[in-house]
Amino acid sequence: PILAAPSLSFPLSSARKSGWLPPNIFLDNRGGLETGVPYYWNIAPQRDATFTPFVMTKRGVGLDSEFRYLEGSHNGRINVDLLPGDRVFGRSRWSLKFNNDGQVFGDWKYRLRSERVSDDDYWKDMSRRVESQTPRLLANDFTLNRQRELSWGVIDTYARVQRWQTLQGTDAPFDSPYQRSPQVGVRVTTAADEAVLDSFRPWGRKARLEGSLELEYNRFDLPGSALPAQARGGQRLHALGHVAAPLGGEAWWFIPRAS
Repeated sequence: PILAAPSLSFPLSSARKSGWLPPNIFLDNRGGLETGVPYYWNIAPQRDATFTPFVMTKRGVGLDSEFRYLEGSHNGRINVDLLPGDRVFGRSRWSLKFNNDGQVFGDWKYRLRSERVSDDDYWKDMSRRVESQTPRLLANDFTLNRQRELSWGVIDTYARVQRWQTLQGTDAPFDSPYQRSPQVGVRVTTAADEAVLDSFRPWGRKARLEGSLELEYNRFDLPGSALPAQARGGQRLHALGHVAAPLGGEAWWFIPRAS
């Protein structure tokens, strides 16, 4: 050939195809010049993965990876970022992100959001690889709930566990938020009750008592990285309910309510 050039190919339809993607180039004062070339792997119609080997001129060689899946009862992604032997930090660095939504035990729905990193300085040195809106506060959040619609109303049952990784460091320590370990609750609401309270016209409906009831228990504690001066937490149980008896005619309506 007169001019040697790499071979390029791409699908002519909307179908996905395994192969190398355009390179990523970044520059900052902590890692120096970073160059990575992603490789996309089309595993199956409902699964794929991307691997990005990269080089940082100041820190060394590493690998970013992402695995995505879309199954019948659950979907999500897993991200693993590795930097073995960081030359500046003196040891290996990593981050792990896990995001998943799905359905189990029939009509129970769950949601998991988790992010963890190797050390307290990761958010400064590898800021692009931290997804949290609060880079020094990383959540492990698992929620399970079920909503059942009956002829007379709705029953919503839920449970939640929330944990924190606080990246304290030595420069500016901060108070850690409390963790939910766990949060458990149930809400019962009669049909049309909220519509009545929002000025829905009650005439033409059968007279009946309407209302709602919420019961919730929380246990609060602190992560191990919390400052020693912080209060250690506690427990809370609350109940909140109301009952209403909507009355009305063609020209009037009246809703006595107690809560």
